[in-house]
Amino acid sequence: MKIAWKTGVLAMLILLTLSWTALAKGNDIQVKINSFGEWGEIVQNSLEFGDQEKPRIEQGRIFIPLRKIAENSGYTVLFDGEAKRVDLLDRYGKKIELTLFSKKATVNNKTVDLDVPAKMINRVTFVPLRFISESFDQVVKWDPATRTVFIDNFIISTPDYLFNQKTLELSKRDESGKGQHLVLGKIPMSVDWVSMYVTKTKNGNDVIVINNNSGAPHLYYDIHTIYVSGNEIIDQSVVNALFPGKAVISSDGEKVAMGDGKIVRVYDDKTKKVQYEYDLLALFEAEKDPNQGGSWETTYAILGFGDHYILVKDTYKMLTKMIYLDTNKIVNVYEAVLSKEEQEEALKNAGPFGSGDRLEFIEEENGKLIFSKSYYEAPYIKTKKVEYSLESL
Repeated sequence: MKIAWKTGVLAMLILLTLSWTALAKGNDIQVKINSFGEWGEIVQNSLEFGDQEKPRIEQGRIFIPLRKIAENSGYTVLFDGEAKRVDLLDRYGKKIELTLFSKKATVNNKTVDLDVPAKMINRVTFVPLRFISESFDQVVKWDPATRTVFIDNFIISTPDYLFNQKTLELSKRDESGKGQHLVLGKIPMSVDWVSMYVTKTKNGNDVIVINNNSGAPHLYYDIHTIYVSGNEIIDQSVVNALFPGKAVISSDGEKVAMGDGKIVRVYDDKTKKVQYEYDLLALFEAEKDPNQGGSWETTYAILGFGDHYILVKDTYKMLTKMIYLDTNKIVNVYEAVLSKEEQEEALKNAGPFGSGDRLEFIEEENGKLIFSKSYYEAPYIKTKKVEYSLESL
């Protein structure tokens, strides 16, 4: 009888323990991060926490272990133990500086006030989740019914601009820090691997380049270029290539080129008006390959330009060439700057998915076009500088 009674009590204790454990776990705060996967699909990642790392609510704010949010959001963390300071950096150059137990923080060198400070609990650094996530342009939602935090990590950003990969909206950052960003417009694309770069012109305008690396296995680039002045998009274009694009600005900084692979428009950066327009297909008609097969269309990604020339790369053959506008003389740049062996290799690799001439345009300087030439020297890929001297006109 005693044995049966003890067995019943033991079973009840086990049941209560399991119920309490399940209840405790059910009361734990869950954190789920939504982001784009490798092929542009939306994926959700649920964070796992150890006993000493569980998110907590204090003073009405959710705190999360710094290590967890950094690991799962791709932040770089620098910790100064003596100064009790934590620096967080994202891959786009944004930086947050926190000092433990201080209600002052710095976001991109601007001081901001915190409701609650970062703190150390049981040798684990906890940070206010909403402040960290929103400072890095993530959207935070709290579901009290399930005690779940949802973080939408769909935005890529620079200090001045944000691009929402889900809504395709390009916005100018609200400098007040209140998050009331100004939507400039939508950039139509089928999102895959996206990166964004901003180049400021001599006159204070911006040329934004969004490279969408798509296809399998990420061979294609949709190069979106957006020309912005103040709060207005002046022009935008897209060209498809097998390499990423850059902003194309004249060496004197006074002109901006926008091209879709067929037409290039040259803007006066002061007036924001089109100064010249060129038909690339007509200019390079003599260079078109009559035997080009398949569905690949001949287009030209503009690399650089001056008052008397346009420099392009054939997106089909991946070969660099230029045309003198006054004489319509076409120059195969790879023939002018590469050795005979390198030229043969370039032609051998010319065509879709080939490497072409491996020339990357850097700049125009003192009447010369400067390129970086990549080459293979086992077991490394190396680069060297090559130059083309512009003809005097």
